[in-house]
Amino acid sequence: MIRCVLVATDGSQASIAAVRSAAELTQSLGPDARLHVASVVDYAGVPEVLAKQPTGAPDLLTEQAQGALDEARAALAAAGAEAQTHVLHGEVVEALLACATNVGADILVAGFHGQNRLARLVMGSVVGKLVRSTTLPVVVVRSARE
Repeated sequence: MIRCVLVATDGSQASIAAVRSAAELTQSLGPDARLHVASVVDYAGVPEVLAKQPTGAPDLLTEQAQGALDEARAALAAAGAEAQTHVLHGEVVEALLACATNVGADILVAGFHGQNRLARLVMGSVVGKLVRSTTLPVVVVRSARE
């Protein structure tokens, strides 16, 4: 039985659409269902010299992740829903799957960006990797073009 939903967000239109869908799904599951929203800070694409910050310097990637969670909270409030939020660190899929285990998620929800074809062929999509890396059901939400 599905009782715990984990949705990933990066603040994009697709991920906010996923947050809204996750809220609807959670509400349909009844009063005992729980919703968790996670955003991942991943330094893999950042050159090492830029990833190291002086003490007291702002962590822009963490701020971006927190901003994505703030947007998700606003979308949830508009839908009359609440969720626990999580700022995660590490490789995106690994961090999300670890969070899913920690919170006892029964289903994952993620937005699909629909990047250009070359990017999907070369890098693959995060959502594609997420689907291939778990036995949990994954709901993929695609929004209108960004």
